[in-house]
Order: sequence, then structure tokens, then C-alpha cells
Amino acid sequence: MRKSVVLGLAVALLVSVVGCASIALEEVSGETEAVTVRAKDGAIAVGPFRYLSTDWLPIGQAWVWGDTPEGQQIYAVVDPQGPVQTCLIPDESRLAGPNPLSDGSGCAGISYPSFTAWVHLFSGETRQLGPAEGLLPGPKGDRLLLFGSGRTVLIDIGTGMEVEQPDIPAYRFPYAGAGIQWVDEDAVLIQEWENDRTGVRVAKVVGAEQVAKYTVPGQVLSPYVAPGGAWLALLAGPADEAVVLPEAVFPIPVGRTLSIYRADQTQSQARLAAGAGRMISDIIWSPDAGFLAYVEAERMLIEDAPVPELAFGDDGKVLLAAAPGFECVELPLPNDRIWLPVSFAPGNRYLAVRAERTGEIMIWDLVAEQMIVPPVELAGGSLHWYVADTIFCQRCPTDAWLTWHVPSGKLQQVDLPIGCDYYWAGEHVSFRYSVAAGATVPAFGQLKEGEWLLVYPLSP
Repeated sequence: MRKSVVLGLAVALLVSVVGCASIALEEVSGETEAVTVRAKDGAIAVGPFRYLSTDWLPIGQAWVWGDTPEGQQIYAVVDPQGPVQTCLIPDESRLAGPNPLSDGSGCAGISYPSFTAWVHLFSGETRQLGPAEGLLPGPKGDRLLLFGSGRTVLIDIGTGMEVEQPDIPAYRFPYAGAGIQWVDEDAVLIQEWENDRTGVRVAKVVGAEQVAKYTVPGQVLSPYVAPGGAWLALLAGPADEAVVLPEAVFPIPVGRTLSIYRADQTQSQARLAAGAGRMISDIIWSPDAGFLAYVEAERMLIEDAPVPELAFGDDGKVLLAAAPGFECVELPLPNDRIWLPVSFAPGNRYLAVRAERTGEIMIWDLVAEQMIVPPVELAGGSLHWYVADTIFCQRCPTDAWLTWHVPSGKLQQVDLPIGCDYYWAGEHVSFRYSVAAGATVPAFGQLKEGEWLLVYPLSP
């Protein structure tokens, strides 16, 4: 049974990580030598590490991976309601980086220089998968694609059964897995841009069969898969205009036309074209896949910059297209600057847009079909939707955290750490926080010197 955090409880859990452990947030144990887990008022701290990587899983749990001051490599998953699960990565299978399993059951990764893939589960099981130059866990966390030895295979993590994938390329390191993304739990999308292989394909991993192929002669295709995998938008741009940044595999995603398909069909549902001298870019889907927003604007190639770039001109617009017909509506924005779509609210009612140069923010109400002007304090800051109608924003240059309730216009300041990397997950925010000796941290006071994962609950 999953346990919940007891509000107001301050606990320090110092757990010797040998194998795997599950730590309920209400427990208190004596001091030992490894990772510390502290909880207070719904906030959680895990550390210290010499360095760490972290982000959120789709199921609303934060993962953290890194080396402790004692040199142990640890992977952990933090459920904000408890428990915290930890797993020691043995020396013989130390990973170059974690590939979290999306169901929170553990992680996979590759050990270098042996180029051997491993799976580490919180159940305590460690399994060697064999030679690999890259891997890509599936959306449910129960299987993964393994790239290596000139082949691609689908591996069932539970049974170890392998299925060859002849339609999925096995590029060599460091590009193994490049251009491949899951459409749903049974299909992947493959983007190709190499010599005579230019286009996008969709292939089933069970049965290992190709189900759709999209190519346009002389065009580079950039794919945008809608949430849930029902729709696929393909941005097409002339290959002779493609701009590829150093070390990048694919060109910058800009194009002249945007074609929208049902994910298993090759007949387009809609085709959207840019006006003369304009290009399409900055494409985003709404969470329910009911809307697509993008920019149509003049773009100019800056060739004498340190890195070639496609800069915006002075004329552009944000367009909103609604499924299933995808007829376009231009948003009524000031036309003296370029605006970019930032994100849709979780409830799909609001779309946030930002001015490209000034950082100003505007909110389009899709139901009332009107523009809402936020407080000036939000301009220039990072922007995230907390719930369907509330925005959290880190204001620059002060770094103060603000919350703004869109319907009422209520603006508040929130006490959260500043000056560190943060990661967003709806009702929680996490930080990779470097604690100096003697420093204090909001909610926890003093913590040991080193890098910590901090998780805080949010309330609108």
C-alpha cells in the first residue's frame, strides 16, 4: 500500500544502500553511511551527491541518478506521496547515464567502454542485456529497443525475449537511436535524413512490420507526434535550404508546409502552407491532441554568426488549428513583434504565447475566444501550468517564484529555491540544488554539502 506524507513531520532517513531499498517517508532510522532522505511539510530531499541527473517520469515521480560522496552510483525514484526507492548500481555495471523505465520500476543503461547494456530493477534484479551502442525504453517501461552489433531488437524486460527489428536502423555510437521515437506502446516513428534515405516511417515493433512511409522528393521532413499517438504532423522544407548545426543529426525544424495525418495512414487529413517568403516553425500540440499551434514568419539565415542560425524577420503570426479538419485561425496579437506558442494548459482551455524578443506573455482563451493580458511581473520569466487555470513563473532577474490564477487575476509569490536547475511536473517542482557548507535550504534548513534533489509540492 502506498503511504502518504505526514504534513509537518521532519524526518531524516540515512539508509545504507546495498542492493535496493524502499523508504517510507514516515520511517526514522539510525545514522549509517549512504544516501539521506529527508521529508518535511510535503517536501522531500535526497542526497548528497557529487553530481546528479534528474527529471520526472510520466507517472508523476521524480528520478535521480549520480555518485555519492563515497563513490557509490545510485539510482532512485521519489514518489511525492512515498516511498523513495533506491538502487545501488554495482561497480561492474556502472552506467554512463540512466534510461529511466517510465513505470518507475528501475532503470536501464550502458556501461562504457565495454558497450554492455544493463537493467537494474528495484525488485533487486540486475540483468545484462548484451552488447549495445544505444537503447530506448518503451512508453510503459516493460520493454525497450536495443541498438548494437548492426541490429535493433525489442527486448521484453520481464521475460528477456527478443524480437528482431529489421525496419529500425541501428546507427553506430554516438548516434544509435537518433531520430527514433515511440508513437504508442506498439509502434515507433523513424526519421531519416541521410543520402537517399530521406523521410519518415512508422513501424510496428510487435510483428516487426512497416505500416506507413512518408516521403516528399527534395524535402526534409520533421515529425511532431500528437499526445496519445492519434495524429502525426510532418513539417516539410526544401533540402537545399536545410540548416544543420554542428554535431546535430537533423536540420533545424522549419519548413514551407505542414501536413497532418492519422498516425497509421498515408493520406493527409490536412495540408497547411506558409505564405510567400515565410516558414513554419515552433509547432506544439495540446494535451488532448485537439489543437495544433505554430508560427508562420519570415526567417533569415545568419551565416556569419559563430553558429549558423535561422533568425526571425519582422513579420509573423501565431496560428491555431483544430482537429479533425485543422482549419486555421490567426490569434489577435500585436503585429510589431514575433510571438511564439509556449504551452497549452492541462485542461486545453488556454494557450500561452510569448514575444520572441521582449519576453512578454499573452494568454489565449480557446473557449471565450479572447486574449488575456497577464501581469507585467510574468514577462521574461519561465512559465509552467500548475493546473488547468493557474500559472507558475520564475521571474527574471530576481528569480522570484510567482503564481497567477488566470480567471481571477490573483498574483502571489511562492517561497522556493532560486538560482538552480528546476524540473516541472504539474503539482510538484524539483530542483538540482548545490548546497554549500553551512548553507540553508527552504523547508529543510541545513543539509550536508553536495548536490541534492529537492521536491516541493505546489498549491495555487
